[in-house]
Amino acid sequence: MSDNFFRHYFKMEDFVLNQYPYPAFEAQQSLKISLVLIVITGGIYIFFWKRKQKRILNAWVGRNEFRFGKGFLLTIVTLGFYFFYQEYKMGQVINEIERKNGLRVKSNFPLVCFIVGPIIARFIQQRHINEFYIKRSDA
Repeated sequence: MSDNFFRHYFKMEDFVLNQYPYPAFEAQQSLKISLVLIVITGGIYIFFWKRKQKRILNAWVGRNEFRFGKGFLLTIVTLGFYFFYQEYKMGQVINEIERKNGLRVKSNFPLVCFIVGPIIARFIQQRHINEFYIKRSDA
């Protein structure tokens, strides 16, 4: 039974070195579970989720584009406006990653992330991050 459990939740190809810049089993996340965690924690989980997404995007682009501490401090100083700017920048980086990996790119995606705000943007961005790890038959 434990062997089936392992195979179900962790695919062996996820453990191959250098397959992805960030491990799939850590990066992929259920949107439903995330919603439950946000509700249970009264919204605090959003900050942990955002930090994780920043690490994933930094790994995929190969540079330190996002720093959680700096973003958190600037968000407080700007009374929350920087949070929206970060969503726009994260959308741009997601587009860059999708372009480099032959995925479909939506040119207005950064603007959508900015307009919908930080909470909804988390879900949209996570859906795109999850798509980074989908095996393509033509790849």
